[in-house]
Amino acid sequence: LKHVHTSENDRGTPGTGHVEWDAVFAALRSIAYDGWLTIESFGFALGGISAAASIWRDLESSPDRIAFDGVKFLKRMAAA
Repeated sequence: LKHVHTSENDRGTPGTGHVEWDAVFAALRSIAYDGWLTIESFGFALGGISAAASIWRDLESSPDRIAFDGVKFLKRMAAA
């Protein structure tokens, strides 16, 4: 495993949906994963991608908000 794409069930900010993050991080710990975590989130403004991914609205006010809140959440989970 080289790196992990993190995404919420609705493609929003990690930690705001229904993904069982405790289980995800327990699995990563069980294999001693120490690689990169990336946030994969889509917004409505992406046109063709949003249509293909069934995104009908922006899930946050900006990509910066997704990055800030998502990184904060992932760091907290990784440290637990």
